[in-house]
Amino acid sequence: KELVDEVKLLVLLKIMTSRRLSYIVSACRTPVGLYNGGLSSLSAINLGTISCNASFDRCGVPKELVDEVIYGNVCSANLGQNPTRQISFECNLPDSATCYTVNKVCSSGLKAVSLASQSVELGHSSIISCGGFESMSNVPYYSPKTRFGAKMGNVDMIDGMLFDGLTCSKYKVPMGQSADDTAKEQFISRKKQDDFAIDSFMRAQTAYQRSIFDFEIIPIEIKIKSGKENIIISQDEGCWKLNEDKLRSLKPAFSTDGSVTAGNASQLSDGAASLIIVSEEKLHELNLKPLAAIIGYADAEQECSKWTTTPSIAIPKALERAGIALNDLNQQDFFEINEAFSVVALANRNKLKINEYNFNMYGGAVALGHPIGCSGARILVTLITALKENAGRYGIAGVCNGGGGATAMVIENLI
Repeated sequence: KELVDEVKLLVLLKIMTSRRLSYIVSACRTPVGLYNGGLSSLSAINLGTISCNASFDRCGVPKELVDEVIYGNVCSANLGQNPTRQISFECNLPDSATCYTVNKVCSSGLKAVSLASQSVELGHSSIISCGGFESMSNVPYYSPKTRFGAKMGNVDMIDGMLFDGLTCSKYKVPMGQSADDTAKEQFISRKKQDDFAIDSFMRAQTAYQRSIFDFEIIPIEIKIKSGKENIIISQDEGCWKLNEDKLRSLKPAFSTDGSVTAGNASQLSDGAASLIIVSEEKLHELNLKPLAAIIGYADAEQECSKWTTTPSIAIPKALERAGIALNDLNQQDFFEINEAFSVVALANRNKLKINEYNFNMYGGAVALGHPIGCSGARILVTLITALKENAGRYGIAGVCNGGGGATAMVIENLI
């Protein structure tokens, strides 16, 4: 009897200590639209619904089996209650699917995927739709004094996009001010930032010329009024607007002696990205083809104004949890770090000593755009594309966020 009890205990310990993995079986995104550009007629809910529906169309997962829906969104004002639940309704996902919206500023989309993976690993859910969505074009202005009445004089309006999305809540300064400070602290010159930005545009344009983004992008038909023919948007609108001479001549955007400009910073944008995460049991039961396994993820924080370099802390944590040493990575492994500003990408690339060839291979937010609630999920979708196109092994995604934070994820290519 004692031997039987001991065997039972060993089996129980093995079950408790063996790690359940989660698998990505679908990953797609909308094109990223320019601020007040081609996608501005669509709400954030519309964009999220388009990408969510497309993710199911691509993999054959029955919608009625979805357990959970988790999406990132930053500027939720005027979208209505729980925007993720609205997307679930619009996509005809089950009423029983639990839904919530994540706001971790620019890390929101990647954090949503982390939470989905965590839920699968814990055995709480088996199939989860996740990602991020944002329409920066449609974020409203606020009139905080209107509720109680303005007794006399002018009434100020607050730009919800700037206030909730792009301004440090502690120091009340634009996020670009921290980017300027990082450039000075890390000795990253204006020329290096401009060179990086131009390279980001060139990489993105080359990817389009090679039809690489076809794997991830969902073309969107935009209805035009007045009887005109509808238009199809199938490419990121911002990546074709490069004027190298103009970019190099732009004035500093945040301080007179700064080096961050509108040209070497990310673009304000609209877009959505969606992934479907499943357990190993559902993977086999439904005979699904996995794109990647999620093998590690982590968050990190530091002093509020230091958010620009926090990915360099979160990424090693995620790698450690995946059982991988940074020094063991090689040419088969690819990085996507969100280009909130060129200096952010350069600072983290330098700190982690990443080979520039394996880094943001098809351009980043400087060229493609940065719809803040979506971008964390967008870089993960593009990372899967990079692994597929280059027969990669591991993919590492990292994105910083306002308040001093960052989120990182490690995936293993299974395509």
